[in-house]
Amino acid sequence: MEAATDALIAKLKAVGPNKGSLAAGWLLEIQLGDGIVVSKNVRDLETWEASAGYGSSGYFGWNMISKRMAAYCMTGEPFHAREALRLAFPDRQAFKEITDIDGEMIENKDDPLAGPYHYNAHLMIVFWDLIEESPVFSDEERLRVANAFARQLNHRRDEGIYRLTKPPVAVSSRHGQWSAVSLYCLGRYFNRDYLNPVWAQCLRGAALAFAPLHKQAWLDGESDNLFWYSTGLAPVFTYLLLSGDRAPMQNGVAATLLRAQEVMVSGRVPDWALRSAALDYLHKAAYLTQDGRWLEYRKRTGMDTGVFRLGQSFWPEEHLKSALPADLTGQWTVTQMPKPHWLRRGNGFPFEESFYNASFRSAPDASGDYILLDGFNGASRNPYPARTAPGG
Repeated sequence: MEAATDALIAKLKAVGPNKGSLAAGWLLEIQLGDGIVVSKNVRDLETWEASAGYGSSGYFGWNMISKRMAAYCMTGEPFHAREALRLAFPDRQAFKEITDIDGEMIENKDDPLAGPYHYNAHLMIVFWDLIEESPVFSDEERLRVANAFARQLNHRRDEGIYRLTKPPVAVSSRHGQWSAVSLYCLGRYFNRDYLNPVWAQCLRGAALAFAPLHKQAWLDGESDNLFWYSTGLAPVFTYLLLSGDRAPMQNGVAATLLRAQEVMVSGRVPDWALRSAALDYLHKAAYLTQDGRWLEYRKRTGMDTGVFRLGQSFWPEEHLKSALPADLTGQWTVTQMPKPHWLRRGNGFPFEESFYNASFRSAPDASGDYILLDGFNGASRNPYPARTAPGG
């Protein structure tokens, strides 16, 4: 970071002010770390959204095209930029590659920029925003890409977020959340240079989708499938960092949601509760909470952080060190959340109040006993399960 700052300062000094303004133009000067070689095979490209369960396949936010865009942004190698364009407007060979490698990650394979799956959409336009002024692209190509991205609104609008006019009763499942994040990034890009109520509604719809977090700690969807809990929480932190919304961090909602994650983490390596937890999710939690326990949980995923990865790492600041969750030991840790809205509608549920989950551990790591109780009967895959480890 210091070297990059010095290089930028040198570039700006060389440009100098002109009549009170400073226009640096396109800047791209990259020096990779010693011994780092970035593969030209898209299958080999790792990401910071990788998890033990999904690897770097593309969840959460990636597909072949965004990987190529990020690889160009991070290496300066024009090959990746040209590959991104080849895939964005596919011929028969590119269509086959997208089908074979990305599968559902790009739903409209004839028009990939317009038709990505909501799980895999938002990073394409984020990285295009960073590289579109590169001289490797012509004006005609830039216009073609912009028009293709504009067509993505047709793909997003029927997923429900674009039509919001008021906050829903609760934040949606991970699917609705990623749709909101994708719509937000799309609207943010276009509303900057193409001001229009259509694009402003993209931003408004996404903000409304996450607005319930200003009042309550509840996420709809896979609320009782605890092994997917991290995937239902990760989009929240992505949106908070993209939008600058910090209300859930200040009102205790994020802390409650994160505590529910901690209750599930047993201390073992590997840990079933962290199998779907992406590196960037744990880093974002550490960044926003300034709590080193999230770096400890990252270690328990068993993921390698020493390889070149695409994207933004949110690597912890130097003062933030890995820490054991000592405050969770020797007592029951209980997560209380508001009753889900559908339970409050008098639909015959016999229980007025319950806890979301609770655990007891005798040590902050795998050296002690551990028990987990799921107190929420979601009538899903695992109603009222109990898990013990290793001696419990």
